[in-house]
Amino acid sequence: MKTNVLLLLFLSSTIMVLGQQQFPEMSPRAKVEQKVGFKTITVDYSRPSIRDRVIFGGLVPYGKKWRTGANDDTKITFSGSVLIKGDTIRSGTYSIFTMPNKKNWNFYLYDKNIGDWGGVPVDDPKIQIYPIQERSGMSLN
Repeated sequence: MKTNVLLLLFLSSTIMVLGQQQFPEMSPRAKVEQKVGFKTITVDYSRPSIRDRVIFGGLVPYGKKWRTGANDDTKITFSGSVLIKGDTIRSGTYSIFTMPNKKNWNFYLYDKNIGDWGGVPVDDPKIQIYPIQERSGMSLN
């Protein structure tokens, strides 16, 4: 009887330890923060893992708007107003969407439904920058 109780305690503690083990995320989350002048720009994203898949032109089709990143939408936060390609963007948090193409990408910022885990917004983006051209030594694939 005493042996059975000890065995039961040992097995239950082993199960509890294994239940608390954390495994690596399939799409690792990251956050990058950079000071630019007096302002801070923060990008919060999950990096899609390739796992034997073709991402651009495959999982993410060319010519279709994509909720950039994996899992939750990728967010960019500006601590103050910034100027991007002639457009003033107010401080705040925006969702990043992109449209990958073979030679360039379209880039969109949305200020509504931040953190909306799901599809592509149907409303107009806060800012639309296109195209971001491929440069020598840089690959968009």
